[in-house]
Amino acid sequence: MSDYYTLVEACELLKLSKKYLENYGKVGKELNIQKIGNRNKIAIDELNAWKLQREFGLVTLETLDYISCIEFAIRSFYNYSSTSDFGTSTLRDAGKFISNFAIGKLGEIAVKKFLKRNFDIEIALDFSLRDAVVGQDISEMARPRVGGRVYNPLRRRVAIKTTKMKNVWLIVPAKEVEDPDRKSDIYISVRADLFQDHLIRLLRDHSALENIKAIIPAFEDIPAEVCGFAYYDDISSVPAVEELPLQRQAIGRSYIMNTGRLNRTKSEWDTMLATL
Repeated sequence: MSDYYTLVEACELLKLSKKYLENYGKVGKELNIQKIGNRNKIAIDELNAWKLQREFGLVTLETLDYISCIEFAIRSFYNYSSTSDFGTSTLRDAGKFISNFAIGKLGEIAVKKFLKRNFDIEIALDFSLRDAVVGQDISEMARPRVGGRVYNPLRRRVAIKTTKMKNVWLIVPAKEVEDPDRKSDIYISVRADLFQDHLIRLLRDHSALENIKAIIPAFEDIPAEVCGFAYYDDISSVPAVEELPLQRQAIGRSYIMNTGRLNRTKSEWDTMLATL
């Protein structure tokens, strides 16, 4: 028996697209994809270990989770009347604005479920509108204890950064790292597989779409992955960039870290959570 999976075999085992797995390996450096002969392969032991680690971070976001995020995103769109891109005067398209806000909130719910399942820790999330979007995403935490849980403010500042499932970068805008009032002590990275047509699926049963309902997929649960976390000192230790390495994709000036460098094991989470 071979000591390696081909990329096709690995994707079948993981039920993951080839594009995603290649990105996780070649760009994210989460696992080592090797060229052996004329095929890309992954060592069986390494893939099995990565699969277990990934399963540790996987959570399922349900329709009601999505609805709460969409409601927040729509309220935010109308509350922030300029609906401009951060730091520019460019008006943002409503669909893009709502998708960006919704995926960010989905990431927060994913972390909430992840911490409850793996550490029996409850966190309080903030879904209230403010004069400005703040960078701290967990307001309070409750650990299990005799006599019941008590929520307490965190001793450190935590931000949750969510991106699409294919992506492999923790990206923190420079203003959130360099501004003492906005910077966080810990940045948690989440990937969420929000469908591109999520707003259309949401309207699938509306009477106005009755004639085309058959071509619109039904709404499904949304997979998400809590990839890991980075400490402030680690993500701020290298200069900010305006382009993602290897992918040559322009971004606003930001501090970045690929997902392969994140703290992700249970013991690393235990150590970090003990400081909150």
